[in-house]
Amino acid sequence: MASKKKAGRKQAQKQKARKKRQEKQAEFESSVNRRGDGITQGVITQGSSEFSLGAAPDRRILERVMAQAIGLDAGLSDDESEANELFFEALEVADPETRLELLKEALEVNPRHIDALVEITQFCDEDTAFDILDQALEYGEEDLQNELRDDVGHFWGLHHTRPFMRAKQALVEHLLEIGLWPDAVDEIEEMLRLNPNDNQGMRWLLMEGYCRLDRLDDAEKLLRAYPDDAMPFLPFTGLLVRFKKERDSPELRAALREQAERNPHIVPRLLDPPLINRDECSLFSPGSPEEADLYCRQFLSIWKSTPGAITWLRSAARDLPEDGVAALHDESFTRTVKSEIQKLRAKVKKLPSCAETWFCDACHISQDTAEGWMLSIIDEETEEAIYMDPGEGDLQADSVLHGLLSSMLAPEFGPPRRPTAVNFTDTELWRSLVNRLQRLGISAHLVDEKPALLNIIDRTMTGEGPATEIDLHAVLDTPASTATWEIDWRQLEMWIPNSDGEPVQPWTILVAHESGLMLSQDISFEPPNPQEILGVIGKAVLAPAVGIPERPATILTPSTEHFLDLKLAADAIGAECAVGECAMIVEMFEDLSDHMDEAAGGPPSMMAITGVAPQMVGGFYDSAAAFYQAKAWSFTPPDTAVEVRCSELIHGLWHAVVMGQMGEEFGIILFDDRDSLESLLGLGPEDAESGAMEMRGIAFSLNEQQMVHPRDVAAAEQFGWPVAAPEAWPVAYFVSDGEIRPLEVAELQFLSAAIPAVVAQLQSDESSLDTSVELQGRTVLVSTSLE
Repeated sequence: MASKKKAGRKQAQKQKARKKRQEKQAEFESSVNRRGDGITQGVITQGSSEFSLGAAPDRRILERVMAQAIGLDAGLSDDESEANELFFEALEVADPETRLELLKEALEVNPRHIDALVEITQFCDEDTAFDILDQALEYGEEDLQNELRDDVGHFWGLHHTRPFMRAKQALVEHLLEIGLWPDAVDEIEEMLRLNPNDNQGMRWLLMEGYCRLDRLDDAEKLLRAYPDDAMPFLPFTGLLVRFKKERDSPELRAALREQAERNPHIVPRLLDPPLINRDECSLFSPGSPEEADLYCRQFLSIWKSTPGAITWLRSAARDLPEDGVAALHDESFTRTVKSEIQKLRAKVKKLPSCAETWFCDACHISQDTAEGWMLSIIDEETEEAIYMDPGEGDLQADSVLHGLLSSMLAPEFGPPRRPTAVNFTDTELWRSLVNRLQRLGISAHLVDEKPALLNIIDRTMTGEGPATEIDLHAVLDTPASTATWEIDWRQLEMWIPNSDGEPVQPWTILVAHESGLMLSQDISFEPPNPQEILGVIGKAVLAPAVGIPERPATILTPSTEHFLDLKLAADAIGAECAVGECAMIVEMFEDLSDHMDEAAGGPPSMMAITGVAPQMVGGFYDSAAAFYQAKAWSFTPPDTAVEVRCSELIHGLWHAVVMGQMGEEFGIILFDDRDSLESLLGLGPEDAESGAMEMRGIAFSLNEQQMVHPRDVAAAEQFGWPVAAPEAWPVAYFVSDGEIRPLEVAELQFLSAAIPAVVAQLQSDESSLDTSVELQGRTVLVSTSLE
């Protein structure tokens, strides 16, 4: 059985072999000291920048001190003792080359020193590491025959068995590096059979493996084996196991409340992955943000890979008590913003000043302030959006100033610049920022009114509108005029949360005077009824946004569908009603839609691509659904790249990388430049933001519905396109320098064909593949190969 596994592993290694590692091996090969002893063959000396020692004492050194104190090493031979001395000397050396030499010397003295064999694999290529670990485990099985037979259940308690157990752990880690979860799970199960006390913490990795392999019954057995586990890795993941088997239930929500009380930081991070701190952390306390970071770094991908799980968690989280879910931003966030403001101020001082007056406004995006807020910065003269960006947590002056400075450095249009003045209507915000802006040479003024369009956006964001009940007698007593008004109501192409927290598209009613002035508007989550329409018209009569109170002679609507509802309201106030051309109201809705797109952000609509046909977008939805079902991210190492060619659709060689190993974003990005890809793959988690700015290519990702343009959602529902899960709505775009643009038709078709071809290549035993893909009634050939 072991030989079969070893052979299978060898085959998988060849399939997963990547050019990047081969190039790295060649780069260091000149410094390899090969002695032909079967141990040092293939060992590579790494540069000091790629190898570092942790600050905490090595656990093996502590174990050695304990062993010496109680005399456990008294029976060692001279060779074994000498090898031990060399090995522990190696652990205390920071220089990697010296450390490697000491490990080699230890193995020359005692070739069966298991800890030294395990340690030296850190300097090896992948194939050599597996060979060494297999040899170490064979030595261990030979030396521990009696213990493997007689001491099952308390293995770790025998000091001399620990090197063998560490070798098994190292093998698990190497198996996971090449995506062999089934083999890794087998090894962990054997480790827990030998040592159910699990001093190495392998049960948490086993739970991850069971979930990835959908072995739910085994996951439940593991939960029963460790019912009092203090860490969240088992009990919190137990919620996911129950959801997979039972779906939603009151009992499951009660269990979520219990786990959220144990650590209130986990749920916010699962629902908003950018909150996860991916810096390494060796020390943490139960219930802390650091513990939540560790949990989410390991299990976020599994939660998001489970259809409906995140949607359920988002719904169930609304029922949690306030103290059951931690705030999304804490003091560390505030400190970070303050630090960044200092850097931004220095850059803004160097910008040229311009004779522009900007208006700065921040409003919550719903009546529930926990949903976040939107910062809007508008050119007062042109009413063009200079900057629109969502914010989270408390609406604070520092956060607004951070956005205001960012808008000067990276405005939506025009070059970076400083305005002459910034206007506010919020007194507290103005007081907090007036002196800070003056120090930058910018005057700040408190004004009475916002730009008209921002009033609409504010009400749209919060779902607040004027009261629809009016005094009809007062309306009829208002003098009649000869003016013509225009009115229409439409569903906006954006998502905002309703009173239940569900994302919906709001309806907006606009009333305009023939002179081009906005008189009144209303917002509702449902199509407006005749009474609401009458209320908006009545408000325009009695309290117009501009002008004097008066009744119109005629009310026009561009929609025949709205005529009957509108006629009831027009008759009630003594005005004529007709269907006609309403250029002003159409332009107002277009402007509002443009501003909402800027406010909402996110990927553009695929249905708006020039020349696109619905079946083209439908073909992309087919490919995206199949990608989610294949879960390619779960078996693809993050540094794997696939070369892609399809001359029938697009020119050149492309390099595809699967996203999703960390769980934050599932999808694929196709680079047309190899150097950009290499640069990105070389970045660490701490460089993620700068790496995003360097990305350039065709991309798609899977998201919850509210992250998809409403126009695409409507088309998917109309044409019946497949969506694999509530969290698997696909979006496609071209990303460059941190900005996104819509794809062109050729790029969308190429992406649709490349997705299944890349998945087929990753699932194949071959190093290269030609895949035939059906695309809108024709077959195209996509060539792929592992890089």
